[in-house]
Amino acid sequence: MGIDFVFALASLMRYRYTFGLDEELLSISRDNGYAESFQYLKLAAIIGLLCFCAIIKKSAAIGGWAVVFGILLFDDKVSIHERGGAKLAEWLSFEPMFNLRANDFGELMIFATWGIIAIAVLGITYRTNRSELAKQIFRGLALSLLGLVIFGGFFDMLHIVLRNLVSETLIEDELFDVLEDGGEMVVISLALYFVYQKAQQVLVKHQMDKY
Repeated sequence: MGIDFVFALASLMRYRYTFGLDEELLSISRDNGYAESFQYLKLAAIIGLLCFCAIIKKSAAIGGWAVVFGILLFDDKVSIHERGGAKLAEWLSFEPMFNLRANDFGELMIFATWGIIAIAVLGITYRTNRSELAKQIFRGLALSLLGLVIFGGFFDMLHIVLRNLVSETLIEDELFDVLEDGGEMVVISLALYFVYQKAQQVLVKHQMDKY
């Protein structure tokens, strides 16, 4: 998590100090910026470790979580919820309401769709395997998803509402970005550490079983 805090600090300080890098890419909320690229690597590592556990334990339930995090990585990398949300808002002629933009309602629909798909995948795969390890991973990663919903969903929409209600200064806007995206980064780091610990346990047990 230390690297996450470094990215958050660099994002806050980029207007005051010159780091010898593209300052815009230092923004924690910039698509394909340094912080977001690091986030992609963490998500890819989680997917790889979950696939490893799923293969060794022959567990569809753990594999289901790999699919869910694959969806998160795909959506983040390709900006599906942003682009798809804008298209949906246009096609369905959404109107701004409650200090939210039309695009925001489209994004919420995309998130809801991903949520339904994730629940379906986890529901189907979990029924095939209810080992203690699968239950532990389910509980740990379900908490991670809740954290992502809070930081990536609730705080993001709250930021938009406040931006429309009051005139924010540059630093206030940046602080909210750090809260949203920095919070997401910390949640993913915790998820990666959790999955890494489980993968270590699986590897040790697998080696012991061989002998």
